[in-house]
Amino acid sequence: MKAPIFFNIKEKINISEKDFNQFLALTEQVKVKKNNFFINEGNINNYIAFVNFGALYSYTIYDKGNKHVEIAIENHWISDLFSFFSKEVSVFNIQDIEDTEIIILSKDNFEKACDTIPNFERFFRLLIQSAYVDTLKRVSRIYGNTAKERYLKLVNRVTHLDLK
Repeated sequence: MKAPIFFNIKEKINISEKDFNQFLALTEQVKVKKNNFFINEGNINNYIAFVNFGALYSYTIYDKGNKHVEIAIENHWISDLFSFFSKEVSVFNIQDIEDTEIIILSKDNFEKACDTIPNFERFFRLLIQSAYVDTLKRVSRIYGNTAKERYLKLVNRVTHLDLK
């Protein structure tokens, strides 16, 4: 049986089992308990993560105490890409909502995958393009929807999570 990350990658690029196994050797599987942090605001982020199972949320707290939240569930990638690429401190916290298993890839191994495994530079370009488009959509929703509307859309999107 193939891992969910294999099918996630295969959706975007043609990948052989050999290349996938070479990529997987660059990653680390991590199990984290509910409420633990994957990324802490103010630290430099050196990882991107694929959610095997469970859920994490990314958030930042604004001056007035308002919290902006995005959820990553199974079969999704999550990171603070600003910090990952710029090597500046993270502006987001990423915390586990429930017990979660993630597959992490370090910045060094990200570069190695892009340099040595056919099609992986393309895979990550497509992934990052998609993240950029999602960011633009979020910005548009923030300015175009009320907090209640955004909350209801979130609840509809992640109905299997206990957000209490």
